[in-house]
Amino acid sequence: MPYTYLTIFTFIGALIITWLCRAVGIKLKITDNPDNYRKVHESPIPLMGGFAIFFSTCLAVLAASQISPNLVEFSGEANIFVFFIGALLILATGVYDDIKDMRPRYKALMQMLVATLLYFFGFAINKVSIPYIGTVDFAIISYPMTLFWFMGCMNVINLLDGLDGLAGGVSLFAIITLAISLGKTPQPLIMSLCLIVIASLLAFLIFNFNPASIFLGDAGAMLLGFFIASLSLITNHKAETALTLAIPFIAIGLPVFDTVVAFLRRWSRRVPISTADRKHIHHVLLSSGLSTKAVVLILYAICLVFSSVSYLLILKRDGTAMIFLSIILVIAFLYAKRFGIINTDQILKRIKDDHLQNKRASRAHVELEKCLHQFENAKTTHELWYFASPLFETMKLHKVHFRRLDSKKDLTWESTSTLKLIESSQILDEWSLTTKVFSQEQKFGVLEIYFTSQDSISRDLTLQLNSLRKSFAEHLGRLKNTTSTSSSSSTSKQELD
Repeated sequence: MPYTYLTIFTFIGALIITWLCRAVGIKLKITDNPDNYRKVHESPIPLMGGFAIFFSTCLAVLAASQISPNLVEFSGEANIFVFFIGALLILATGVYDDIKDMRPRYKALMQMLVATLLYFFGFAINKVSIPYIGTVDFAIISYPMTLFWFMGCMNVINLLDGLDGLAGGVSLFAIITLAISLGKTPQPLIMSLCLIVIASLLAFLIFNFNPASIFLGDAGAMLLGFFIASLSLITNHKAETALTLAIPFIAIGLPVFDTVVAFLRRWSRRVPISTADRKHIHHVLLSSGLSTKAVVLILYAICLVFSSVSYLLILKRDGTAMIFLSIILVIAFLYAKRFGIINTDQILKRIKDDHLQNKRASRAHVELEKCLHQFENAKTTHELWYFASPLFETMKLHKVHFRRLDSKKDLTWESTSTLKLIESSQILDEWSLTTKVFSQEQKFGVLEIYFTSQDSISRDLTLQLNSLRKSFAEHLGRLKNTTSTSSSSSTSKQELD
């Protein structure tokens, strides 16, 4: 009965607080504006969902601690004060990001600091109990694993926050699953916190479900991820940590899968991981003609399936749940491949290209160092050109021409292997680069570089050619000064004679 009263009280209070936060967001113009690209809403929406959930949770915990102290104790290994300090820091980080657009590395740094704070106050992954293996003590890697857990939960929920009610609904399923998993264990603190967050989320979703009148924002999405990560670690049953972590992890399987796929997709396209795109699962479903409400309900159903697998893991701790999970992931992968959410050919091409590029770049860097060293011993321009020729070949260049400004003959190098490739009548890619050769306000000529190949141009090619050009110019100046000095000495000697 106390749990029922607590839930009802929190729900009513959260309705009032969410309504007030929405009004404040409109008044202060803390809103999310449409961008005609990723965002599907057509008018500004208040970004105050994080405040609504945070204040609802805080007030409910304070009230519960006064009315029924046996439900919420402000003590224990996992200190509830630290829990709310961490939540407040995450909320502040998200609010700054919503208003000022914080750089990803600074946001990640704040997440690490919060995770570190909680780690030293008992929110840690110390040991896990793995079926068929036994208990594994993580010891020195406990800290990085805890960081990864907190940052992972916060960011996967944040990345999924793209449709009305989606991130809030997914988090709701995860926390409900976590609460069910604790139903048979005497842990009133975590059960009370779970019910308080669940009631706050239910109230928020009334305003956030399509058509939404208030959004989570980065502040709310990261806060929900923080709640999921923290609630799964507030337990004295350290030997059961593996199961405790597996339950919310599987329950948020949808955003986890979407995040991993987004990471692979952006990596294969060579764009920053933090770059937004319209290839998330919910975007693809929207583009198929479904309404926002229909897409969210479909994704809720998927979350229900993942939560059911988590519950199966609770009831039956064997391989059955993992078999079901594997089947779901295979189906999800096939769907993602079918609708272009993930492009395996592009990923394989990126892996192959990177291997080839690294191999080619390494050889060229070695040859470049050798070439620059040999330049020190060159006594003529022709010797400089001769020492550079092996580097041109290693770089897979087609032709290099040095047009000199003095009256002397130009220098040209041409690859015999590339000529054979051209004669084979294959379709080839062609690149050309023209750059001045100068040193200390002296211009010696122009380098014309031609690249003809079936492969893409090397990423390090311009860097290597720039190093070569600078050294080439430096030694041309040295040779010119040496020649001038020799001529002056010869003239002086003739005058003395």
